[in-house]
Amino acid sequence: MSTPLPQPAPSPPEKLKTWHKILVSISIALGVSLCAFKALVWSRGEWNAEVSGYALGSVFLSALISYLIAGRRKVRNAVRFGLWFSSLAFLFLFLEFSNHPRETKNEVADLIREASGTKPVEKHAGLYQSRFESFTRDVFREFLDGVKAHNQKVEALQPDLEILYSAASYSNPAAMQRTVEAVQSVTALDHEFLEQTEAWPTRVRQQVADASLSKRDKEEFLKGFDAAFASSTTLAVRREADNTEAQWRDATVALYTFALKHPRAIRVQGENLFIPDDNLRAQFNGLQGQASAERKKLNDANEQLLKLQKELLQKAGLTKKDVHLSDQGSSGKQ
Repeated sequence: MSTPLPQPAPSPPEKLKTWHKILVSISIALGVSLCAFKALVWSRGEWNAEVSGYALGSVFLSALISYLIAGRRKVRNAVRFGLWFSSLAFLFLFLEFSNHPRETKNEVADLIREASGTKPVEKHAGLYQSRFESFTRDVFREFLDGVKAHNQKVEALQPDLEILYSAASYSNPAAMQRTVEAVQSVTALDHEFLEQTEAWPTRVRQQVADASLSKRDKEEFLKGFDAAFASSTTLAVRREADNTEAQWRDATVALYTFALKHPRAIRVQGENLFIPDDNLRAQFNGLQGQASAERKKLNDANEQLLKLQKELLQKAGLTKKDVHLSDQGSSGKQ
């Protein structure tokens, strides 16, 4: 009696084959759509060539992992491939949502820390970087670089400013002239920085208008910027301090100009000055008293600026250390 030959397995019904094809098509279409949506979330709703590349990268990554799981010859299964593809795309979308957006205040504070160099630039998943984050970082880096350059120029004047009104500053005509030049220079630098600060909000708004950001991003950036960094109160206090500093400069220059006219009448004895002529001494004391009074007004203005600066930084979730700011006033005089 002959042994019956094994019969080939029956092919699945035609309806089942059709259903598989439909399921695979739907899974792949869903996965691609989720990857595109993930790219839109990452770009905050704007679509361009860069976002297209980000979406294609997500599709490729999902397809590659799905192929390794269910697409190789030994384990090939179209339905499993499609389900894995859509599931991975959903997982990557979930991860994007979990990291984006962060709470706006903390996000901007971190970007400013990165701009100042006090925090390493954050590496983003897939090595992509949000244009909003890059733009924000660049805007504040430009301003902080200006602050740093201003502080460095002022710092170079500190040796002469630190001995202001002391006996050493009257030791000889050259020392008195250096003091006059230091006072005039620091006032000019502070006034120049005020003008840059006043122009900054206008410059930032133009940069925002020209930036390749979504309308929503532009509105969010300007809203936060105006609330925290473009306060009219801040600029008003700075203008007042600038006027006070100009008055201090004039009074101090008048004092040292008088001393330069009478170098032989002013004698330095240790840490004290001695002016034998009663008339010249009275004039000198009057000029020095006026200069000292203007200096106190300037110190009070600087204290007000420092207090306001601290409040604005706290409002933005920052400290002075985060942006490399010192505890000195605008001109470094205390």
